[in-house]
Amino acid sequence: MKTTDDNYGIIVLRLKTQGKKAVKSIFQNFLDNFKLEETKRKIIIVELNQIRVRIQ
Repeated sequence: MKTTDDNYGIIVLRLKTQGKKAVKSIFQNFLDNFKLEETKRKIIIVELNQIRVRIQ
């Protein structure tokens, strides 16, 4: 599927708990260690101890 804008990527947060603090903490960790510009046309899987990248 071709989109009109190739600036989109997918970020998946895989958490053991789904509370607000857990989501905020893991997403902040992701932002501290990864540039959003690098998510274009990729699937990013963010887990507690690692960030995995899958290229579409």
